[in-house]
Amino acid sequence: VRQALVHAIDRKQITKVLNKGVAYEGFVPKGMPGYKPAKGLEFNPAKAKQLLAQAGFADPQQLPKITLVYNTSENHKLVMQLVQNMWKQHLGIEVAIQNMEWKVLLKTWQARDYDISRNGWFGDYMDPNTFLDFYVTGNGNNHTAWGDKRYDQLISLAAQTTDQAKRFAYFQEAEAILLEAAPVIPLYTYTQPMMIS
Repeated sequence: VRQALVHAIDRKQITKVLNKGVAYEGFVPKGMPGYKPAKGLEFNPAKAKQLLAQAGFADPQQLPKITLVYNTSENHKLVMQLVQNMWKQHLGIEVAIQNMEWKVLLKTWQARDYDISRNGWFGDYMDPNTFLDFYVTGNGNNHTAWGDKRYDQLISLAAQTTDQAKRFAYFQEAEAILLEAAPVIPLYTYTQPMMIS
């Protein structure tokens, strides 16, 4: 079901409507020196329908009700409405959207009392780890309840080596696991216009 939801989102349409950001199906943003991000699940409505049917929901009306929560922002609201419409158009499912103030959303995450939630992250430093250790089992920022032993092992192995090629290979394999399992749905990366003189 998670993969179906990912395949049913047209990221390019989102960034076109927003008129900002770069549509991106990966998790670690492009531009990390020496790191080649893993490839994520692309927009593919036919595959999305097929996956939903394989999961036992050939009739999308049989899917339990889903609510998509997000923190207060007109831009976030617009993105959530676009995603809501894409899921209806490409999968035939009705998804409710619900706005929450930031503090309320934090409590909702901590209680894991949500179906799907909007989130974002700015890296703290220039390394894939600032994005990937986020989803290690038990990490305080991992509000998804998702965990994977191999993923955890790869992040740990990356932390134990000073060989950059090995580190990046571990990170790439971990990122591929994350994108395949789809506990998160990457939509786009923020961009910062700059002038260099």
